[in-house]
Amino acid sequence: MGSNDAPDFIVLGAGPAGLMFARTATEQGRRVLVLEGAEVAGGMSKSISFASGTVDLGPHAIGTGLPRVREMFDSVLGGEFDRFQIRTGMLWDGQVYSYPPTLSELLKQRGVRYCLRAAASLCLGRMSPGLRKPVSCIETSAKCYGRVLVDDCLRPYLLRLWGDELDRVHPSWKPGRFNTGGVLSWISHLIRGTGDVRILHPTRGMGDLYTRLAEHIQSMGCVIETCQRVERIAHDGERIECLVVRDARADQAREIDCRHSAVVSTLPVPALLGILDPELPSDPHSTESSLEFRNTIVCYFAADEASVPARHILYLNDQSFYSGRFTNYNMWGKSMRPTADGRAIISFEFWLATDEFSNARDERLIAAARADAQRLGIRIQTQAEPRVVRIPRSHPVLTNESEKAMRALNQRLSCFGNIHLTGRAGSFTYADQDVILNRACELALELTRDHQRSSTDQ
Repeated sequence: MGSNDAPDFIVLGAGPAGLMFARTATEQGRRVLVLEGAEVAGGMSKSISFASGTVDLGPHAIGTGLPRVREMFDSVLGGEFDRFQIRTGMLWDGQVYSYPPTLSELLKQRGVRYCLRAAASLCLGRMSPGLRKPVSCIETSAKCYGRVLVDDCLRPYLLRLWGDELDRVHPSWKPGRFNTGGVLSWISHLIRGTGDVRILHPTRGMGDLYTRLAEHIQSMGCVIETCQRVERIAHDGERIECLVVRDARADQAREIDCRHSAVVSTLPVPALLGILDPELPSDPHSTESSLEFRNTIVCYFAADEASVPARHILYLNDQSFYSGRFTNYNMWGKSMRPTADGRAIISFEFWLATDEFSNARDERLIAAARADAQRLGIRIQTQAEPRVVRIPRSHPVLTNESEKAMRALNQRLSCFGNIHLTGRAGSFTYADQDVILNRACELALELTRDHQRSSTDQ
């Protein structure tokens, strides 16, 4: 393949970030090839059919504040999306609170004395100058809402998410709704609450957005090839030279020349490092082993709608629960609801660090999720078989060590000149989906400008 035939960009992965990058670069007149290992595009943001309805692989919400993301929604979906206030709650000592709790809820359910303790802790965290910078996400969150409320209310949830490494999680990560702005913003959030946030959601599920986005960019000339697993990335120490790609349907491998293309990877960082050939030179100071991921398991059920909490999402902070988050899909897209009257589709999520469910059989997970449903007073329907979906490497574990490792890795990869990282797993970033989409768009604009300057110089 000559330089005139080569794509300008070869994108590894057709998840949200890969598709957003491809759309932006294609709109800028660049030739783009997207290689996806699965049968369909969408990555972790697919939708599946269940119990005569539609569910996402975990709840995916996109905020409304980023113009590029909103423009993509409008362009791809037209008016076929819902815009609503997402009702988020948390179960704490058997009571449902807003997420995070409001002052009125704390007064009513925990009393004046607790509120005074929480207020003193909050003021200390918010208004004292601080003798040192936070060294973990818990310390960052304590500066926003005070140590008392964070330890009592937030820590149980974060322990489910991060496990024993919680106190090592990087201070830049914090739950968005606990991350308020200045003092006036903090007072407003405390009084009115921040659990109900306006979001966008495709009417037929998040998977429909990325299926249609893939079709949209293909109609503009972008090439998307599915069932293509990248087995090897060959380089000469200065540039990525070729990809060895296996077609899973035909079980045949081929080489793709990359000497005249830029490679944009959304593959999980450890997976990318594992297929570089030759391997990167060993570095005695390297901490790449710290680039760890957590996995997610989602258990789906059909339930009697009248027994289901009227919340989009409910975080299960009580230690008596096995799972970490409950979702009521009947409150999401209009066309996602099951056709059976009186039925709701719900899910319970397990975020796996090192606990008893990491390698559990489906039957064990379903039994644990059923027990959680019973504690919430939810009546599970027996007409539809429960479904278990395992999502590997769903979120990176951001620690001080992983931040140093990514800085060092980016510096080592920069020697190639034609490989770039994006996406949650690809850039080892824990961020909301709208932020990931926006960053992929910005990277595409940056690289197309560089490509234009390079073409002009030549």
